[in-house]
Amino acid sequence: MYGIYRATQWGFSLWELGVYEDSLTTDVYTPVTNLDDIKIYPIPFDNWFTVQSTESNPIRRVEVYNLNSALIESFDYNNGVTEINISLPGIQPGLYYVVIYSNSSVAVKKVLKF
Repeated sequence: MYGIYRATQWGFSLWELGVYEDSLTTDVYTPVTNLDDIKIYPIPFDNWFTVQSTESNPIRRVEVYNLNSALIESFDYNNGVTEINISLPGIQPGLYYVVIYSNSSVAVKKVLKF
């Protein structure tokens, strides 16, 4: 695992997280080196948010997890896309992790639902 930490007045917190290897399959993923290649907006969101990537790094799969690491929803895009709208109207307000898989890389971003 790969993470970027940031210091706060209360200590350190995990800001971004990447996973080097998907242990459930033989596919090996590397963390996205430039997290600016993947954008999520609006944050905070109400019922939906948009995930946007570059042409060279199309999105293949998106997973949304709560803070207890429970999978809330997953979305597969076999052909790869550069922009998707994720609709999650029935979830409770709070912080969620969005895992974005491309051809050979993975990135994790935080989103806030209000």
